[in-house]
Amino acid sequence: MVIEKRKGMKASVVLAAMVVVIAAALVPIATAQERVTLDITPDTGIAGERAAYRVVATADPGYNGCVLINMSLPAGFGAIAPTGPGQVIATAELYGVYGEHEWYAKTRFESNSQDYLNRMNVTISNNGDVGTYVISVDYGPGGGAQVGPADVGGMQGVGGMHINKSVLVLPTDTEDGYLFGNITIPDGVTLTHSTLNINRYVRNPSEEGDYNVTLELVDGEGDVESDTETIHIRSPAALPALTPIGLIALVGLLSVVLVGATVRRKK
Repeated sequence: MVIEKRKGMKASVVLAAMVVVIAAALVPIATAQERVTLDITPDTGIAGERAAYRVVATADPGYNGCVLINMSLPAGFGAIAPTGPGQVIATAELYGVYGEHEWYAKTRFESNSQDYLNRMNVTISNNGDVGTYVISVDYGPGGGAQVGPADVGGMQGVGGMHINKSVLVLPTDTEDGYLFGNITIPDGVTLTHSTLNINRYVRNPSEEGDYNVTLELVDGEGDVESDTETIHIRSPAALPALTPIGLIALVGLLSVVLVGATVRRKK
């Protein structure tokens, strides 16, 4: 998303600006006795740089049924808009079990071919069945996207996944954003873990520091589990300062190289 005039999301995770199953991708939930683990890894933690992010959520032993998802998005992060149609912004994958079988769902977020700056294609593949949606998106600070209600069928013998509502609000320089999702998992499916891979459409905060992202999951009985991950943003490494002796040595080395090149040309 490369419209650098508009600052935006802080990862995304963000986000990245991907609503529907970003929520679903962070769904591996647990009961009050279980532990949810959130892990976030950027390809670069340098302040002000564009970055890709990998988000992994796990639950032991897993979760099924209806779940509410709340995830904070720290102020300072931004989204980078796509520069053309058909660019893959992010992918989200869910893994689980259905009896003795594995269960898998994948969502792909891609810039729209007709209006890549304001619309996004969301394709959800749920063990063979595919649903495609076109949603509006705003990559600017405080922007975001919304999806739902939406249904996606499942493999034979397994009910479909229902997205009651998903809302993504991007952070600004001073205010946090958030991701809210209300999702129903197919009966009989137990989710174990999920991943969200955001390509290089995230702008890291311009200031170094520690930025906390909190994932909170609420089951149908109101039991809450949460985990917080800290993203460490650092300043670019400063170039080493030359001492007077170092400067003299550098000038001498350059002089030798220059003389050598001149001699070779004369030959």
